[in-house]
Amino acid sequence: MREPTVFLDLPRGREMLRVSVSEFKGTTYADIRVWYFDRGGELRPGTKGVSLRSDAIAAVVEALQAAQDALAASAGNRHDGQA
Repeated sequence: MREPTVFLDLPRGREMLRVSVSEFKGTTYADIRVWYFDRGGELRPGTKGVSLRSDAIAAVVEALQAAQDALAASAGNRHDGQA
């Protein structure tokens, strides 16, 4: 098994949201997972996350784009000055 390819490390306080591609039992997956720092300061994968086969990625990306569009529209419709 080769090392995963990391595409995003997004800090979230004491955690990190990581998007990567890795191989498990001969199948390649995109992994979106919350990582955490253990007591020794080592970054470790958490249990919160999802691994997607390549045939599911397009649908997830489309859904995330729709969610982003809905959030942008919602922010644009606010009249109280808050985002």
